Amino acid sequence: MKKRILFGFASKGGTGAAMAEEVYALASEAVDDDSVDLVLPDELNNIVDTVLEDHVSTLLVVIASSTGQGDLPQNGIQFLQKIEGKNLNKTDLAMLCLGDSNYTTFMDGPHALLNSMLRAGIRLVDQIVEADDANNDAFADSTDKFIEGIEALVRKWVKNELSESIEPIFHPLSSTSQKAKRASKYEAIIELVKSSDHVAGVALKIPKMPEPAFEITILNESDCQSSLTRFEEIQNGVLFEPVSSPIYECSVLNGKRLTSVKAEKQAWEITLALDEKTRISDKNRKLQCGDCVALFTPNDSDEVELAMNALNDGKNVTVLTNGKKRPSWFPRASLRNVLSFDVELRTPVSKTMLGHLMNKTENADLKRRLGEFVSREGKELYRELLDKQVTFVDLLVAFPLLKPPVSVLAYLKRQEYLFAIKNAEFFRIFFIYFLLQRRWYSIANWIDYSKSAYFRAVRIAFTEISLPKAGLMTNQLARIIDNLNENDCNSPPFCPNKNRIILECREPPPNLFRLDENPEIPILMIAAGSGIAPFIGFLDRIGQIRGKEATLIFGCRNENSFIYKNELNAKVENGTLKNLFVAFSRENNKKYVQDILLDEKDLVKELIERNGLIYICGDGAGMGIGIRNSLLEILGDEKYSQLMKNKTIREDLWR
Repeated sequence: MKKRILFGFASKGGTGAAMAEEVYALASEAVDDDSVDLVLPDELNNIVDTVLEDHVSTLLVVIASSTGQGDLPQNGIQFLQKIEGKNLNKTDLAMLCLGDSNYTTFMDGPHALLNSMLRAGIRLVDQIVEADDANNDAFADSTDKFIEGIEALVRKWVKNELSESIEPIFHPLSSTSQKAKRASKYEAIIELVKSSDHVAGVALKIPKMPEPAFEITILNESDCQSSLTRFEEIQNGVLFEPVSSPIYECSVLNGKRLTSVKAEKQAWEITLALDEKTRISDKNRKLQCGDCVALFTPNDSDEVELAMNALNDGKNVTVLTNGKKRPSWFPRASLRNVLSFDVELRTPVSKTMLGHLMNKTENADLKRRLGEFVSREGKELYRELLDKQVTFVDLLVAFPLLKPPVSVLAYLKRQEYLFAIKNAEFFRIFFIYFLLQRRWYSIANWIDYSKSAYFRAVRIAFTEISLPKAGLMTNQLARIIDNLNENDCNSPPFCPNKNRIILECREPPPNLFRLDENPEIPILMIAAGSGIAPFIGFLDRIGQIRGKEATLIFGCRNENSFIYKNELNAKVENGTLKNLFVAFSRENNKKYVQDILLDEKDLVKELIERNGLIYICGDGAGMGIGIRNSLLEILGDEKYSQLMKNKTIREDLWR
């Protein structure tokens, strides 16, 4: 009897589709019987008519996710509506349910779809798997369980060994808090901050704190500024250094996940439409791979609310700075607008911040705890806070009783300024902020300006930050890519969405991190993770330059994290890329890019002898230091210093 296996996904983005493709590939390896047809994965609404052909014995493999507060995506709703009232008793089911338990109804959509299929007579032949995206490790474990178990399931189904229907088991929502669900690492950081008596029984020696440099006047609540309507009002309209361009409002053309869904860290690519009229008015700026662009996002709305409640019991007031040393970017604005758009709430703690909090708090336990951080006796503890990148927001999470009134110490051009408060009856405390930063990303494609166009496509590759908490920008960009098929684009003012991402540019930096197009000059590119972004654009261009030699050393954790694998292999085959070396840091034969550098030291020396260039892009703290040490070992101190000075070695590193 003829059989078939269908693979359908109900999702609004790429996650469900990517998982369906992996499941399909594994199932294909398990089927060697010509009587079984495997149908390529598609959205559930596109395969519903095939499902309704109930004269064929069918195994339906479904991956369903949820949207919003746990709703079913539109392609799942359409499938559900069409099968209502049908008799599909010749169809068997295996199902993976995806959701995010930050929402109390996070599995309602997938569960509704499952119940609808069961009412139509579809038999569940394997227990459903539920994956919670709020917990990265648990999500990976659950999806791995489903994906890796598909081969055995398919073999049993083909042999008619799955005859009994199974009752689904629904797992209750965990009561763990949102941040704790995202990562146990964050729990550990908060515990470090709030745990007491690290220097128990010792008198603390507290250094003197600097005095305020200028004042903030507090105006009454009735004078509070309304919501901002123009981006130019943010940060008092002061140009953010080193930005040197007008504002580009870019729409999203497309996006995709670069890593496997099983990768520990997820990497993505997003393509933005850069308006051509704005570009031409911007001195005919010609962005290119190797350049960086700055994206803007306000602070996280939950963190703004946390700060509002801690600083002034949630009451909005207008703040106005006074004094010769007041920063030009600090506007006359409502407290909520300042916290949303102007200051960096995730400012790393400093001794000045902690010391002023200690001086002004009336809670004896808090005073002692904060004093430990700034004291000479607690210097190792303070160093641990810096290592863990503890921020002002983390202090508010760790110490719910901490109620500092409004006062700001800001960093402007890396200089410290103290904000004092005139209305001392209510506003007594000092704490530290940076100007809210842009987030910088390297361009990942070669841009051809030889033809006229309404817009220029600019690609950006990035790694989504999820530990110890979700990255302020990368998490939003990843969710935009996931939700590209959705019509709803509602978002808070100036937050990134698919119709508007605020982008700014700078002049190319002095490190000359652009491709040298001289065909006589070979290049060596070294990158790890999404640091490979500019080199993808380099290689696109090198393919058009006859005789240009290029070698790439790329590092990632494992095969699941090997981004642009197919593109790179294709460039090796067509001769664009002469050598490709890949270092897997989480495989049995563990290697880093700096290890491959040492293995290929003869190649490095030959490249230098031929006046070649070395480009390095990625994390400066880990990879950057490792590469520097390897190059020092290969070249020697004097030669390395010379090559850095004359820009033979060109770096684009971040920390």
